[in-house]
Amino acid sequence: MDRAHGSTRRRFGRPSEGDKPTVKQIYALAAALCERCGEEFPESKPAASELIERLRDENGGGGREP
Repeated sequence: MDRAHGSTRRRFGRPSEGDKPTVKQIYALAAALCERCGEEFPESKPAASELIERLRDENGGGGREP
């Protein structure tokens, strides 16, 4: 591992197994899920918030932040 710069990533940019998903991976996952359920990927923060709220309500309201 390259710890000289405070990084916990392995050399050559390969993440170690315990790393969290990247922002790019989260966006790709969200886009794939939108496509799967026939939703358009939101193009703004307000549209994203509205879609998240609607989908949470349709799913029984779980997962809301306090």
